[in-house]
Amino acid sequence: MPYKQIFARLYPAHDLATQTMSDLLTFLPDGRLNVAFSAVPEIVDLGLQAPTLSTLVISGAMRGNFQSATTPDGHYTLSIDTFPYLDKTEYWLTHTDHTNGKFKRAKLTSEGLPNQPNQPGVVASPAGTFFLVDDSGTVRLFRAADFEEAGTFQLTHANTANFIVALAVSDDDQFIAGLSSWKDIVLYNVGARRVAFVRQIRDGVGWYDLDLGYIIMVNSTEAIITVGISQSANDEQNARFSVNAFRFYP
Repeated sequence: MPYKQIFARLYPAHDLATQTMSDLLTFLPDGRLNVAFSAVPEIVDLGLQAPTLSTLVISGAMRGNFQSATTPDGHYTLSIDTFPYLDKTEYWLTHTDHTNGKFKRAKLTSEGLPNQPNQPGVVASPAGTFFLVDDSGTVRLFRAADFEEAGTFQLTHANTANFIVALAVSDDDQFIAGLSSWKDIVLYNVGARRVAFVRQIRDGVGWYDLDLGYIIMVNSTEAIITVGISQSANDEQNARFSVNAFRFYP
């Protein structure tokens, strides 16, 4: 899928104050994007009409709340359990069908210490059709109703300093967009079970901080917008937010 980068800016992190990403990236009634990361907002024409946005399912602000997820209808839950084994920690998935009380289990490939910076996590898709599991940078999909495997793609590699910074699911549950701390974008087609697009962002700020990543898709896959902050975020003089927008052109 060919994408062209149509917007790229760096902003000092101290300009953000306490505003949220949803406050800083908004769409005007005519479909243009309002980027309010500075005192004077910038307006970006993505060439879209009546934009619909994806749902951010994993981001730094949410991290730590991913050990269990339940579908919106409350029928199915997937949780992550930890078990010590020798000097490692094993991670197991437990799928519960609340309609009949039955459960199934499966082991993840992740192994590590409980205090490692990027624990495996699980979330439910917005429509509740599948669960997404971050298994040390490999995203595994499982059908919510029966816990059957529904797709797999790799965003980062295990045992590295590269972590999943953000994941978003399109409004129709057909595409997943991911952003890594090493600044890779991966777009995954759920129905086709294949990676549709890969690109590394080049913005001059260094690797992205694990706790402050953001990615959204507009009109399913017509546009992708990312936000990342340099890992020097604790250095207020040098920390920068990078905002990038990519537009799909057939």
